[in-house]
Amino acid sequence: MDVIAPLGEARLPGEQLADLTNFGRYMLCVATGVAEAGHDPGRWLEVVKRRSANLGGALSYLVNLEGNGTRNINEFLANISDVTVSYVDASLQ
Repeated sequence: MDVIAPLGEARLPGEQLADLTNFGRYMLCVATGVAEAGHDPGRWLEVVKRRSANLGGALSYLVNLEGNGTRNINEFLANISDVTVSYVDASLQ
């Protein structure tokens, strides 16, 4: 019988960073409508930034081409909270 060991505390930050990057690549594919965007994110991030600087910035944070190792979901949500609240507020009116 296989036993699944929980991730060690030391591995969790690395796994979370990988999850953010994978989520960012997925969202980039959705935003562009092109599945190949996940394979060449730098090029497609520029396309998205031309359409919407806010969306491009958010996706750039998630995809993390700069290699920032201190990203986390709380920081990401804080960065997009003002736009999210504006959209929700507008939809309720």
